[in-house]
Amino acid sequence: MNFKNAVIGILAAVMMSSFVNLAQAASFTIRAQEGPFALQEELGYDENHQNYKAFIWLKRSLAEKAVAEYVTPYFQKKGIVLSSEQADAVAFGAMEISDLRVVLRLEGVMAAATGTIVDESKMDEILANQKYIDGYILTMRSIYQLDRELAEPEMKYMGNPNPENAREVRKVTSRYLHPFFKLHCMHVYWQEQDFTVTVTQDDAKITETPNNENPDCLVTTVTNGELLHTMTPRSDGYSNGYVNVITADGEQGYISSTAVKWNF
Repeated sequence: MNFKNAVIGILAAVMMSSFVNLAQAASFTIRAQEGPFALQEELGYDENHQNYKAFIWLKRSLAEKAVAEYVTPYFQKKGIVLSSEQADAVAFGAMEISDLRVVLRLEGVMAAATGTIVDESKMDEILANQKYIDGYILTMRSIYQLDRELAEPEMKYMGNPNPENAREVRKVTSRYLHPFFKLHCMHVYWQEQDFTVTVTQDDAKITETPNNENPDCLVTTVTNGELLHTMTPRSDGYSNGYVNVITADGEQGYISSTAVKWNF
């Protein structure tokens, strides 16, 4: 599965939301839409960049509403106080996206979607996954740092839109795709929990390309018992000798089929 080719979108102005009392039902649903995200290829804002950005900020907008109305009250009732970053991470992981619509118009990318947190138990599971919580927080911090770095060159370009100033903007915008992709992988990891493998070896390697022992190709290592997302069928994994996987903290690559067992 080529996750990088997924066409996805966002929106940041919340149109409506509904909150179901925790004592009555364990679900939360919200609908939102936003746009346009203008295409400015000279600045690095091409369709690929804007699709990633759109989806990430859409889901974060939906999750932000859930933090205040659903996530924080739920954990407070259990006597657990979350930091704002932890609450954001839980909401982002638990929020399932449906009815996603992305439209590319002359003025840019327009998008809308429905977000739902289906049940409380998933939030407990997500909070307990420290690898995901840490990965989400660090990835978001890296995006905020890029936002700060982008402010000055963008301001210079707005004042004098010449090729040199455009290049300075692109130097920063080009660095967003990696954290955007990691967040998208985290979304896939939690939304596709029916398709997983369990690691059966200690310090099993995930590499950029299949069965590559070159140290420069190492993405990360995973531990015995760790759950990974995959769309690789068991038969393909055994015949090819490798599995395309995603870790809880958004790393994507290939692991030997002898190092995992299928859960589907």
